[in-house]
Amino acid sequence: MFIIFNTNNNKIKLYNADNCIIFDDICSLKYLENDEYILILIDSEVEENGVLKDYNFLFEEILISINVKSVITNTFSEKLHEITNFYKIPLIEIN
Repeated sequence: MFIIFNTNNNKIKLYNADNCIIFDDICSLKYLENDEYILILIDSEVEENGVLKDYNFLFEEILISINVKSVITNTFSEKLHEITNFYKIPLIEIN
């Protein structure tokens, strides 16, 4: 299952993507199934204080709430490296 974080409101169209979710807010986590998730961060940055920019919650809240298998991002963040390393979650950066 994929969860897409899109802070710049890029237009994303999903086709035949029953296993993809575009993330709205932290409250939506409680409705997710007990499954493994891959997080895709599009133009989403984890700030030095650990907050996911434009979402106003700690990125770690996601990691302790659902089973995250890996994180894919197109934005470099030292804090994201630190957090994924601590939780031993693979991080893939695409430049």
